[in-house]
Amino acid sequence: MPSIRIGVHTSITAVRETWDRIAPRGEVVLESAHLEAIARSGVNDIEPYYLIAYDGERPAGIAYCFLMRLDLASLEKDISPEALVALRSWERSAKASASARVTPHLSAMRSAPSNCEVNS
Repeated sequence: MPSIRIGVHTSITAVRETWDRIAPRGEVVLESAHLEAIARSGVNDIEPYYLIAYDGERPAGIAYCFLMRLDLASLEKDISPEALVALRSWERSAKASASARVTPHLSAMRSAPSNCEVNS
């Protein structure tokens, strides 16, 4: 039975060679240079994640995603100033605790039986 594992990386530079071998030719959105440019742009303070699936030791697939924070309160113009203060106060406390929510998840992935590895 094949053993599939997923490597999660926070830098395309660290996995560029493997990534470029798997990425379909002609798919600009999957090119490592394109993904690196997006990550370096700092647009919306994105946090990139690059996933490589392995079938045994053989790279078998890729995927990427970006974590992006958005001030939803700024999108609605009919919110009272008091409500905006309350929403932004909640948002600050949520941002402060975000790493507390994400870290256990990544730790759980790190301790998963052998089908998942996290490289950050």
